[in-house]
Amino acid sequence: DYLVKDEVDFMTDHTVLTSFASRLLHSPYKFDAEFSTPTIPDFGISKSFKESKRHLHMAKCVHCGWWFQPQFDMIVFPGVGKGQELKELTKYQIIQNDISSAYLECPHCGVPTDESLQHEHREFVIENPNDNFVEIGYHIQPFSVPNIQPVPNILTERPNYARWVDYSNNVLGEDDADASDSFTREEVETFFDSTIPQSDDRTGFLGTDVGLTFHYMVVKESSDGVVYIPDFGTIPLQRIEKEL
Repeated sequence: DYLVKDEVDFMTDHTVLTSFASRLLHSPYKFDAEFSTPTIPDFGISKSFKESKRHLHMAKCVHCGWWFQPQFDMIVFPGVGKGQELKELTKYQIIQNDISSAYLECPHCGVPTDESLQHEHREFVIENPNDNFVEIGYHIQPFSVPNIQPVPNILTERPNYARWVDYSNNVLGEDDADASDSFTREEVETFFDSTIPQSDDRTGFLGTDVGLTFHYMVVKESSDGVVYIPDFGTIPLQRIEKEL
């Protein structure tokens, strides 16, 4: 009656989600829920959330009454910086300054507004009320649990991640990506050529990831300099040695 899929962004084979859903065909309830730390935009949980009635956890400033969605850019670390200036925060800066003084600043009145993160000042607001999606999505941030993750704690985690995108995904709960995470469709398509040269005896290169399922691609270059892909696909772990 109730299907729960956790950390869907980290599954090696997303087609299995469809197989899971088939188990609910007999149920009169068909409850279906997905949870995950987000990764790249428009993939996995990010795509599911985008295609839902999107609920954002908004806060009402206790000083000016302005409604806002808490963001990293609103964090102020006295003596160090604010928002984007804190993206490269180091442990040395935390040691040299009082991290407990860090706070969330209201984007409207500019006053410290950590108190606005408390439950009595928060409300889930539908971002797209006119869309006809059946699914209902909720964006949960560390700001949603200020008594467990107060603002100074959120900031303290920054130096523990070498890349901003990893911090953004795992700590802030935001979908994010940098140039090392993905290629644009246009970049990938420039390497595809449907014409396989008559002579295919040139040295090629094999690229593969590692997991329960190996995704591989063979790349070669013809004598006239055209890059082409004669073979690509997936191989289950138990067959990898034989297939290679």
